[in-house]
Amino acid sequence: MYSVLGYSRLPGLKSVGIVRIEHQGHTENVTLGVFTLDLFGLVFESVAPVTIAVGETYVEIELRAKEPGTDFNIRRLSLNTSEGLGTVNIELPPNTRIWNPSDFAGGTNKETEESRLKRFRNFIISLGRSTPLGIYTAVVSLSGIAGVQLITNRNPYSNEIEFGWINLYVSDGTSNPPQTLLDLVKKTVEGDLSDPENFPGYSAAGTQVCVFKIPVIGITVRFELDLFSNSLLSFEDALSIATNAITTYLNTLAVGFDVLLKQVEATILKSHPDFYKVRILEYYGKFATDPVPGPLPPLTDISIPSTHLPRTGGTSGGMISGTISKVDPT
Repeated sequence: MYSVLGYSRLPGLKSVGIVRIEHQGHTENVTLGVFTLDLFGLVFESVAPVTIAVGETYVEIELRAKEPGTDFNIRRLSLNTSEGLGTVNIELPPNTRIWNPSDFAGGTNKETEESRLKRFRNFIISLGRSTPLGIYTAVVSLSGIAGVQLITNRNPYSNEIEFGWINLYVSDGTSNPPQTLLDLVKKTVEGDLSDPENFPGYSAAGTQVCVFKIPVIGITVRFELDLFSNSLLSFEDALSIATNAITTYLNTLAVGFDVLLKQVEATILKSHPDFYKVRILEYYGKFATDPVPGPLPPLTDISIPSTHLPRTGGTSGGMISGTISKVDPT
């Protein structure tokens, strides 16, 4: 019955993570196009071209797994092209290193029966067609969709209330989902008269369907972290562990999920038993194209609009940084 109605189990989601591309001593900008990286059969693809400007030593970019599955949720430092951990399909300038400073996350295996049953129940409740639940269920049933927000009866360009608009903001887990995915969402919702079997459509006739990438708010966190004085961790390892923890936390938040200051602090502290105290010095969100706010906003929870996605690193414009010291709490 599921297959007849187009409700086969979804293949899962693709893992997403950030890599750092390092190069020094260049007198001209170093530009890399979109590339694939193969880690012993696990293949990832960058989401956009990147440039290391003169005077800079590195740039970060998101990679998306080519296939779904939890096997692609690799740990930090699993990639390091200088040590043979990963090969790319483009020629890199000499002395270029690509590595991952934080975990990859978000990859899932084939959909469970329980999840499929929930989707099918929503389909039956909405009769599968021109209701918000029917449209939403149709979109989340597409392979590769990690998040979606639906807004109706509002002109997306003027932001004025106007009947007939169906606005969908979708994410594949990165800050830059491919245009092919956006096109598939639009075709699925609108329908295709030349292919009604695969694209029967979910929106009512006379409505206007618009599909957008979910706007990304880049989260920046700068902190001071105290280690217990008897800790055997090096400062470098401690900073790497803390940065990885907060990066993984932020980059797996759902669409429209507020970034809570206390949760950020707790995420850092619980990432290693040698961490004693953390002080957040800078904490804000902004679009990648916006300047750093001045003066810096107060340290408070970052509110994320329902159609926006909090992320850090890569092309998001957010950045995690910190300093380490040792203390004797006694």
